[in-house]
Amino acid sequence: MAMYGVGGPHTSLTGMSDSGKVSRDTSLIEDSTDENSSDDEETEDTTIEGINKVTIEDREVSSDESFEELVFSPEEVVFDERRAAFEGVKLILSGTKLSAAESHFQSFRMYSAPMSSGFCFVHLIRAMLSQDAEDVARTKAVVKASEKLFKQIRKSKHSSEYTRLYTSVCHADAYLFKAFLLMVKKLKPSLTEEEFKNLNSAVAFGVGFTNLALSILPPSYASLMNVMGYENDRVKGLKNLDVCRQGTDLHSPLAYVVLLWYYLLAKPLMCVNPDDLELGFAVAEELLDESTNKLGENSWVFCFFKGKLSFLRLNVDDALQLYTEARDRCGEDFEKSLEYFSIIKDCSYWSEGLYPYVTALDLCVMGDFKQGLMMLKKIAMIKKKHVNNTEYYVISRAKLAYNTEVKNSDSSHFKLFFLEMLYLWNHLALIAPEDRAEAIKTVSRFDKFERKLKPCAYLICGALQTASGQFLSAVETLETLKSYLTTQKSSFSMEKCYGLYELALAKYKLMSRSGRVSAVDMVELEAILDKSVQLNGYQFENRLKLRVHSLRSDICALDSSSSNNQSENVSNS
Repeated sequence: MAMYGVGGPHTSLTGMSDSGKVSRDTSLIEDSTDENSSDDEETEDTTIEGINKVTIEDREVSSDESFEELVFSPEEVVFDERRAAFEGVKLILSGTKLSAAESHFQSFRMYSAPMSSGFCFVHLIRAMLSQDAEDVARTKAVVKASEKLFKQIRKSKHSSEYTRLYTSVCHADAYLFKAFLLMVKKLKPSLTEEEFKNLNSAVAFGVGFTNLALSILPPSYASLMNVMGYENDRVKGLKNLDVCRQGTDLHSPLAYVVLLWYYLLAKPLMCVNPDDLELGFAVAEELLDESTNKLGENSWVFCFFKGKLSFLRLNVDDALQLYTEARDRCGEDFEKSLEYFSIIKDCSYWSEGLYPYVTALDLCVMGDFKQGLMMLKKIAMIKKKHVNNTEYYVISRAKLAYNTEVKNSDSSHFKLFFLEMLYLWNHLALIAPEDRAEAIKTVSRFDKFERKLKPCAYLICGALQTASGQFLSAVETLETLKSYLTTQKSSFSMEKCYGLYELALAKYKLMSRSGRVSAVDMVELEAILDKSVQLNGYQFENRLKLRVHSLRSDICALDSSSSNNQSENVSNS
């Protein structure tokens, strides 16, 4: 409620007429000399050629006059502006003719920002419904005039702080109205079907990519994005990108690239269900076939994705051939290549140690301890001001691997480090079954590992058993890890948190196999996962949180499916 005038804001309520118009208390209008004026006097409402005209104290404001002449009147006008604006919107929503709502808002729009904003809203609705050029132009003029009015109200010495702030909100609404007007103008019936399809494809790419990218963020970041108004619906993102790829504008090839990136790079890092992973590979294969037919066979990008798909399906020879082909299609500008490699060497925060570390482990596993240990020593001596998560992991592990005593040419420790890398990159499930069985034998000889490495051995062994379908053995191994860590003074935060996650995963797999899920089981799984994310500050924390988030989704789906099956059984019985 407000009164604009010398006296500042007041609280006063005047009656609302039966027709929905705001009644004006003319006895409170400054300089009024008519003491016998009625409190229930309504504004004069007439119609000229379908355009409303309202007379207020011998001043006519017509919808067809220039709205640029609208001037804020700081005379004392007392009325409940919030209620008046609210009632005006009710008129619109109640199915009343727009002319009645227009008349209602127009009565006091030169005194009140909400009423002026409501007046703009009425005209906007009319323009959107008719898509008539004259209605659009008239609405544009109304909004422009209201913007000037808002500036006057905010600058007026008669306006309270609340009035200025609320007027700023109305001013922001005016920008929204102009955006809608632009949309109406763009989406005129003159658009051809092809033009509309391309426009829809472009919009779908933006919506799809944003939803997909944000859905991959850790839950804490995703929650922040939600608070800021961004969606993180992965299903919606994939659907929009699927719509976009069917278009013919420049966004269509980009949609193929984003979808392939998700199914072949992002999803393998997060997926906890091998069957779901294979389903993603099948979708990626279809996308690659379509991209070849639609975009041709000369793209090194799609050739790279084909190689990645072959690699994930363990077709290493095909992958190597496709990667080589992708490299060759990039061209052989050696001078340019040298320039780029130099930049990577000098500026990269992760490749300086990562690839030498993998190479060193490979050498040690093959038995070349002298060369491998020499490389590990160089990696351990890397000193940088800013070290990211991957680089920190590589340097710390290189130190541990270098200081590990090698007995009788035993390479078990280095195999463990190698398997740990595959685990952190979520690639254990991609190892061939016979190689997984051999790896389990290697890491399950826990007594052979030093104290610092035993937690890692238990973790990798349990993860390998889960990947091989040995869920009961995995639960036993991971429970042993849990007990072992309680006896250690060192924190082993990473092994502890990842171990709890793997324990929940193994138990979830057991439930999925049996098809029997109880409320007690669900509570237990949630409790284990809650404990797995309680600690922070350890290496690859965000990767674990992504896996936990993905597993929670699968658990919810399993719970819903189980509930539906139980309901069906009850109905049938």
